Amino acid sequence: MYWPILFLVKLLDPLAAILGLIAGALARTWWHTGLGALVAAALVELALSHMQPERRFEFPEFVVGCLAAFVWVALAFFIKQRAAAKRAGSLPPR
Repeated sequence: MYWPILFLVKLLDPLAAILGLIAGALARTWWHTGLGALVAAALVELALSHMQPERRFEFPEFVVGCLAAFVWVALAFFIKQRAAAKRAGSLPPR
């Protein structure tokens, strides 16, 4: 019961969302999305550890944070790819 709530909290974290969207906008290929999610989650954990000095690093929470960051990175990457395809005219008409 704890992990879905943690995923939702990490997904709605504004810092993770902003970093994920930036990483997704900068990604050029599909594998950059995973790398961007790892970097975004690491930066969020770093910021949280500086704001809360008594906080300890928990690997399972970091993995959930990576999944939540991946949602934002993949969303931005998909929107960027869709816009590029629309500009190129390779999208089928509706």
